[in-house]
Amino acid sequence: MTTFDARNADFPNVVDIPLAQVLLGATRIPADMGINDTYYGEIQLGTGEIFRSYIKDLNINELRNEILFYLLAKILQCPVADSFIAFSRPNILATTHAPNVNNGSIVFASKDQNLPSLKFILNNNSVDALNSAIIRICGFKNLDSIYAIDFLLANIDRNIGNILLGDDDFVLIDHGRCFGFPDTNCLDLDASKKYLSKVDLWLSPRIGEAAKNQIVRDAENRSSKLTETICESVFLAKLMQTLFSDLERNALKNFLSDRKTRVRQLVSDSLGIV
Repeated sequence: MTTFDARNADFPNVVDIPLAQVLLGATRIPADMGINDTYYGEIQLGTGEIFRSYIKDLNINELRNEILFYLLAKILQCPVADSFIAFSRPNILATTHAPNVNNGSIVFASKDQNLPSLKFILNNNSVDALNSAIIRICGFKNLDSIYAIDFLLANIDRNIGNILLGDDDFVLIDHGRCFGFPDTNCLDLDASKKYLSKVDLWLSPRIGEAAKNQIVRDAENRSSKLTETICESVFLAKLMQTLFSDLERNALKNFLSDRKTRVRQLVSDSLGIV
Protein backbone atom coordinates (compact mmCIF):
# COMPACT_ATOMS: atom_id res chain seq x y z
CA MET A 1 0.00 0.00 0.00
CA THR A 2 1.35 3.41 -0.93
CA THR A 3 1.43 5.99 1.84
CA PHE A 4 2.59 9.47 2.55
CA ASP A 5 5.08 8.56 5.26
CA ALA A 6 5.00 10.86 8.28
CA ARG A 7 8.23 9.54 9.73
CA ASN A 8 11.85 8.93 8.92
CA ALA A 9 14.34 6.18 9.71
CA ASP A 10 15.25 7.63 13.10
CA PHE A 11 11.74 7.87 14.51
CA PRO A 12 9.71 4.77 13.54
CA ASN A 13 6.77 5.34 15.91
CA VAL A 14 5.02 8.12 14.01
CA VAL A 15 1.96 7.18 11.96
CA ASP A 16 1.39 7.60 8.25
CA ILE A 17 -1.68 8.26 6.12
CA PRO A 18 -2.62 6.00 3.18
CA LEU A 19 -3.16 7.15 -0.38
CA ALA A 20 -6.32 6.19 -2.24
CA GLN A 21 -8.28 7.00 -5.36
CA VAL A 22 -11.89 8.07 -5.58
CA LEU A 23 -14.14 5.64 -7.46
CA LEU A 24 -16.99 6.57 -9.77
CA GLY A 25 -20.39 7.07 -8.17
CA ALA A 26 -19.79 9.44 -5.25
CA THR A 27 -22.87 11.55 -4.47
CA ARG A 28 -22.92 15.00 -2.97
CA ILE A 29 -24.37 15.35 0.53
CA PRO A 30 -27.06 18.08 0.50
CA ALA A 31 -25.88 21.36 2.03
CA ASP A 32 -29.06 21.56 4.11
CA MET A 33 -27.67 18.68 6.17
CA GLY A 34 -25.06 21.12 7.45
CA ILE A 35 -22.17 19.49 5.57
CA ASN A 36 -20.53 21.63 2.90
CA ASP A 37 -18.71 20.31 -0.18
CA THR A 38 -18.74 16.71 1.02
CA TYR A 39 -19.53 13.58 -0.97
CA TYR A 40 -20.33 10.02 0.02
CA GLY A 41 -18.83 7.26 -2.06
CA GLU A 42 -16.10 4.67 -2.41
CA ILE A 43 -12.33 4.99 -2.35
CA GLN A 44 -9.82 2.32 -3.28
CA LEU A 45 -6.42 1.81 -1.70
CA GLY A 46 -3.37 0.49 -3.50
CA THR A 47 -4.01 -2.87 -1.85
CA GLY A 48 -7.33 -3.09 -3.65
CA GLU A 49 -9.33 -2.53 -0.48
CA ILE A 50 -12.45 -0.43 -1.02
CA PHE A 51 -14.05 1.67 1.72
CA ARG A 52 -17.27 3.64 1.85
CA SER A 53 -16.12 7.09 2.87
CA TYR A 54 -16.96 10.73 3.30
CA ILE A 55 -14.97 12.61 0.66
CA LYS A 56 -14.27 16.28 1.34
CA ASP A 57 -13.58 18.88 -1.33
CA LEU A 58 -11.36 21.22 0.74
CA ASN A 59 -9.16 24.18 -0.02
CA ILE A 60 -5.47 23.70 0.67
CA ASN A 61 -5.63 25.24 4.14
CA GLU A 62 -8.40 22.99 5.39
CA LEU A 63 -6.90 19.97 3.65
CA ARG A 64 -3.56 20.30 5.36
CA ASN A 65 -5.25 21.00 8.69
CA GLU A 66 -7.24 17.76 8.34
CA ILE A 67 -4.09 15.82 7.51
CA LEU A 68 -2.01 17.28 10.34
CA PHE A 69 -4.83 16.87 12.87
CA TYR A 70 -5.25 13.24 11.86
CA LEU A 71 -1.55 12.45 12.18
CA LEU A 72 -1.22 14.13 15.57
CA ALA A 73 -4.47 12.61 16.86
CA LYS A 74 -3.21 9.13 16.00
CA ILE A 75 0.06 9.85 17.82
CA LEU A 76 -1.89 10.95 20.91
CA GLN A 77 -4.21 7.92 20.60
CA CYS A 78 -7.35 10.00 20.17
CA PRO A 79 -10.37 8.27 18.60
CA VAL A 80 -10.54 9.57 15.02
CA ALA A 81 -11.94 7.97 11.88
CA ASP A 82 -9.45 6.18 9.62
CA SER A 83 -8.57 8.72 6.95
CA PHE A 84 -6.92 8.88 3.55
CA ILE A 85 -5.49 11.30 1.04
CA ALA A 86 -7.41 10.53 -2.15
CA PHE A 87 -6.88 11.43 -5.79
CA SER A 88 -9.82 12.16 -8.05
CA ARG A 89 -9.98 12.79 -11.78
CA PRO A 90 -12.52 15.34 -13.05
CA ASN A 91 -14.60 12.65 -14.75
CA ILE A 92 -14.85 10.77 -11.45
CA LEU A 93 -15.48 13.65 -9.06
CA ALA A 94 -15.23 17.25 -10.20
CA THR A 95 -14.03 19.37 -7.29
CA THR A 96 -14.29 23.09 -6.64
CA HIS A 97 -11.84 23.85 -3.84
CA ALA A 98 -9.35 20.96 -3.77
CA PRO A 99 -5.78 21.56 -4.96
CA ASN A 100 -5.10 20.33 -8.50
CA VAL A 101 -2.27 17.93 -9.36
CA ASN A 102 -1.58 15.70 -12.36
CA ASN A 103 -4.88 16.44 -14.15
CA GLY A 104 -6.88 15.70 -11.04
CA SER A 105 -7.39 16.91 -7.49
CA ILE A 106 -6.46 15.89 -3.96
CA VAL A 107 -9.29 15.34 -1.49
CA PHE A 108 -9.53 14.17 2.12
CA ALA A 109 -11.51 11.01 2.80
CA SER A 110 -12.69 9.53 6.09
CA LYS A 111 -13.94 5.97 6.39
CA ASP A 112 -17.65 5.72 7.18
CA GLN A 113 -17.96 4.72 10.83
CA ASN A 114 -21.67 3.85 10.60
CA LEU A 115 -22.29 5.86 13.76
CA PRO A 116 -24.67 8.79 14.37
CA SER A 117 -23.43 12.26 15.24
CA LEU A 118 -24.87 14.07 18.23
CA LYS A 119 -26.51 16.45 15.76
CA PHE A 120 -28.22 13.52 14.02
CA ILE A 121 -29.50 12.32 17.40
CA LEU A 122 -30.92 15.78 18.15
CA ASN A 123 -32.53 16.17 14.73
CA ASN A 124 -34.19 12.77 14.89
CA ASN A 125 -35.18 12.68 18.55
CA SER A 126 -35.39 15.35 21.23
CA VAL A 127 -33.29 17.58 23.42
CA ASP A 128 -33.64 14.96 26.16
CA ALA A 129 -32.14 12.34 23.83
CA LEU A 130 -29.23 14.67 23.08
CA ASN A 131 -28.63 15.33 26.78
CA SER A 132 -28.71 11.60 27.44
CA ALA A 133 -26.14 11.00 24.68
CA ILE A 134 -23.81 13.69 26.01
CA ILE A 135 -24.06 12.26 29.52
CA ARG A 136 -22.99 8.91 28.05
CA ILE A 137 -19.95 10.58 26.46
CA CYS A 138 -19.05 12.07 29.84
CA GLY A 139 -18.65 8.53 31.15
CA PHE A 140 -16.33 7.28 28.39
CA LYS A 141 -12.70 6.55 29.26
CA ASN A 142 -11.31 8.65 26.40
CA LEU A 143 -13.19 11.81 27.36
CA ASP A 144 -9.95 13.67 28.01
CA SER A 145 -8.89 13.13 24.38
CA ILE A 146 -11.43 15.71 23.18
CA TYR A 147 -9.88 18.33 25.42
CA ALA A 148 -6.28 17.29 24.82
CA ILE A 149 -6.34 17.37 21.03
CA ASP A 150 -8.78 20.26 20.56
CA PHE A 151 -7.01 22.64 22.92
CA LEU A 152 -3.55 21.57 21.80
CA LEU A 153 -4.40 22.16 18.13
CA ALA A 154 -6.74 25.13 18.67
CA ASN A 155 -9.70 23.39 17.05
CA ILE A 156 -12.51 25.94 16.93
CA ASP A 157 -15.26 23.75 15.48
CA ARG A 158 -16.06 20.84 17.81
CA ASN A 159 -19.80 21.27 17.43
CA ILE A 160 -22.27 18.46 18.04
CA GLY A 161 -22.10 17.45 14.39
CA ASN A 162 -18.38 16.72 14.65
CA ILE A 163 -18.49 13.87 17.13
CA LEU A 164 -19.95 10.40 16.46
CA LEU A 165 -21.40 8.27 19.22
CA GLY A 166 -20.71 4.56 19.60
CA ASP A 167 -21.75 2.04 22.24
CA ASP A 168 -18.76 2.62 24.49
CA ASP A 169 -16.69 5.30 22.77
CA PHE A 170 -16.92 8.24 20.41
CA VAL A 171 -15.16 9.20 17.17
CA LEU A 172 -13.92 12.71 16.39
CA ILE A 173 -14.42 14.01 12.84
CA ASP A 174 -14.07 17.19 10.72
CA HIS A 175 -10.93 19.10 11.62
CA GLY A 176 -10.37 21.60 8.86
CA ARG A 177 -10.83 24.43 11.33
CA CYS A 178 -8.00 23.74 13.71
CA PHE A 179 -5.01 26.01 14.37
CA GLY A 180 -7.52 28.85 14.60
CA PHE A 181 -8.41 28.67 10.90
CA PRO A 182 -10.00 30.54 9.15
CA ASP A 183 -9.43 33.53 11.43
CA THR A 184 -5.74 32.87 12.03
CA ASN A 185 -2.83 32.16 9.70
CA CYS A 186 -0.49 29.51 11.06
CA LEU A 187 2.32 32.10 10.99
CA ASP A 188 0.32 34.20 13.45
CA LEU A 189 -0.58 31.49 15.96
CA ASP A 190 -0.32 32.49 19.61
CA ALA A 191 0.16 29.57 22.01
CA SER A 192 -1.10 31.63 24.94
CA LYS A 193 -4.41 32.53 23.28
CA LYS A 194 -7.65 30.84 24.29
CA TYR A 195 -9.10 30.19 20.85
CA LEU A 196 -12.83 29.65 20.56
CA SER A 197 -13.81 26.19 21.78
CA LYS A 198 -17.35 24.98 21.19
CA VAL A 199 -17.04 22.26 23.83
CA ASP A 200 -17.37 25.15 26.28
CA LEU A 201 -20.98 25.42 25.14
CA TRP A 202 -22.27 21.85 25.00
CA LEU A 203 -19.87 19.52 26.84
CA SER A 204 -18.03 21.23 29.68
CA PRO A 205 -21.22 22.43 31.44
CA ARG A 206 -22.46 18.82 31.66
CA ILE A 207 -19.34 17.33 33.25
CA GLY A 208 -19.68 16.56 36.96
CA GLU A 209 -17.40 18.26 39.45
CA ALA A 210 -15.91 14.96 40.61
CA ALA A 211 -14.58 14.15 37.13
CA LYS A 212 -13.09 17.52 36.21
CA ASN A 213 -9.67 17.28 37.88
CA GLN A 214 -9.06 13.82 36.42
CA ILE A 215 -9.90 15.06 32.93
CA VAL A 216 -7.39 17.88 33.35
CA ARG A 217 -4.66 15.47 34.46
CA ASP A 218 -5.41 12.99 31.69
CA ALA A 219 -5.53 15.69 29.01
CA GLU A 220 -2.19 17.08 30.16
CA ASN A 221 -0.62 13.61 30.18
CA ARG A 222 -2.01 12.81 26.73
CA SER A 223 -0.78 16.03 25.13
CA SER A 224 2.68 15.53 26.67
CA LYS A 225 3.10 12.45 24.45
CA LEU A 226 3.80 14.84 21.60
CA THR A 227 7.50 15.05 22.45
CA GLU A 228 9.92 17.38 20.73
CA THR A 229 11.46 14.38 18.95
CA ILE A 230 8.14 13.12 17.61
CA CYS A 231 7.04 16.60 16.58
CA GLU A 232 10.31 17.14 14.73
CA SER A 233 9.85 13.81 12.97
CA VAL A 234 6.36 14.74 11.77
CA PHE A 235 7.49 18.02 10.27
CA LEU A 236 10.54 16.47 8.63
CA ALA A 237 8.30 14.19 6.59
CA LYS A 238 8.16 14.84 2.84
CA LEU A 239 4.40 15.30 3.06
CA MET A 240 4.75 18.13 5.56
CA GLN A 241 7.45 19.73 3.43
CA THR A 242 5.06 19.60 0.50
CA LEU A 243 2.11 21.06 2.39
CA PHE A 244 3.87 23.72 4.45
CA SER A 245 6.69 26.17 3.85
CA ASP A 246 9.78 26.18 6.08
CA LEU A 247 8.43 29.21 7.92
CA GLU A 248 5.04 27.56 8.44
CA ARG A 249 6.55 24.30 9.72
CA ASN A 250 8.75 26.17 12.19
CA ALA A 251 5.81 28.28 13.34
CA LEU A 252 3.67 25.18 13.90
CA LYS A 253 6.44 23.35 15.76
CA ASN A 254 7.03 26.32 18.03
CA PHE A 255 3.30 26.71 18.62
CA LEU A 256 2.85 23.05 19.58
CA SER A 257 5.92 23.05 21.82
CA ASP A 258 4.60 26.02 23.78
CA ARG A 259 0.93 25.09 23.54
CA LYS A 260 1.27 21.68 25.20
CA THR A 261 2.62 23.37 28.35
CA ARG A 262 -0.64 25.34 28.50
CA VAL A 263 -3.11 22.49 27.97
CA ARG A 264 -3.63 22.02 31.71
CA GLN A 265 -4.69 25.63 32.20
CA LEU A 266 -6.77 25.76 29.01
CA VAL A 267 -8.73 22.64 29.99
CA SER A 268 -9.13 23.88 33.56
CA ASP A 269 -10.57 27.15 32.25
CA SER A 270 -13.01 25.27 30.00
CA LEU A 271 -14.19 23.14 32.91
CA GLY A 272 -14.51 26.13 35.24
CA ILE A 273 -11.78 25.01 37.64
CA VAL A 274 -10.39 27.98 39.53
